Amino acid sequence: MGVAYVLEGSRLGAAMLLKTVPVGLPRGFLSHGQGEHLFRSFLVPLDAVKDIPAAIIGARRAFGLFLAYPSA
Repeated sequence: MGVAYVLEGSRLGAAMLLKTVPVGLPRGFLSHGQGEHLFRSFLVPLDAVKDIPAAIIGARRAFGLFLAYPSA
């Protein structure tokens, strides 16, 4: 669930970034799931997580993978 939290949260960040990308530049990848309230629906299973420490480990690993991936 920690990994899913990171990925779902990235959609929220993408929505904010989308506001700053000028029209005419590639923007489609930032609008994935826009208007679908995906994070809100994700909160239901997230609230049911019993093993919080494992979820935190998963989230940290996901962030670590993003940080380790070389940016272009």
